[in-house]
Amino acid sequence: FIIRNRKSFAEKVMPKYFSRKSKYSSFTRKLNRWDFQRVSSGPELGAYYHEFFLRDKPQLAAQMFCKNQRTKMAMSTPTVSPASALMNANTAGTANVAK
Repeated sequence: FIIRNRKSFAEKVMPKYFSRKSKYSSFTRKLNRWDFQRVSSGPELGAYYHEFFLRDKPQLAAQMFCKNQRTKMAMSTPTVSPASALMNANTAGTANVAK
């Protein structure tokens, strides 16, 4: 997507979806945290792109994630998810069950 008029976007669109005090620069930082890429050349210069943010394909948005400090820490620390732990606990006692 591309924002053709930053001032109009900040004054009319952003207050509907973000805090009233939100600034355009904060919005662009959020785009970066969500891994949007800014197009730096060609006819779409200045547009933002994300492989999972595509028109008529809202199901792809579920694959997007925010790159924040907590996510980085979780990705660098090997842990077992609660769902995996529960599944392992449920299957651990079934291995020796006679048929």
